[in-house]
Amino acid sequence: MEPTAYKHPKFPNVIFWDFPDIETTNLQPREYLEKVTFCEYDFFMIVSATHFKESDVQLAKAIQQMKKNFYFIRYKVDIDMQNEQRCNPTNFDRGKVLQQIQDNCLYPLKQIVMDELQIFLVSGDDLSEYDFPILVETLLKDLSTQKRHILVLSLPSVTEEDIERKKNSLKQMIWLKAVKDDLSTLHKQQT
Repeated sequence: MEPTAYKHPKFPNVIFWDFPDIETTNLQPREYLEKVTFCEYDFFMIVSATHFKESDVQLAKAIQQMKKNFYFIRYKVDIDMQNEQRCNPTNFDRGKVLQQIQDNCLYPLKQIVMDELQIFLVSGDDLSEYDFPILVETLLKDLSTQKRHILVLSLPSVTEEDIERKKNSLKQMIWLKAVKDDLSTLHKQQT
């Protein structure tokens, strides 16, 4: 039951881990999390191309009990949208279709008690579409300052907001480096 590691092409310290589906392991959620050394990871993304299953709900509950962040991600939404538009070209309503996908995903997750249960609808082709920008904002809000900075720099710049975020993060890094250098110089002068 080994996870697969995917290193970020530009940031070797950023590693995405793909774990085997819990249903293929025959383990209970808490057992599964222990086997995958759950405590070593910053957060979990529970991903599906269609719908979320009971095993996903149980896994999320176990993660929640251990006080870690998790995010439900429904991907390939662009394919569903294209299919729906092709099947119903005259009655196609983008908003209604997205709401239907969201509702279909939420239904099995009603058992999870959270202040705000959110499912992020994303496209594999166009990261500026659907909920990917909201997912990024949520991750940035939930991460520590250092990890937030690394995540900001590792993300693709698909919107003006992404570019601005990277610019601000780099400015902050430059400012911190300048302060460090000034303090180092001051210390050397005093000795």
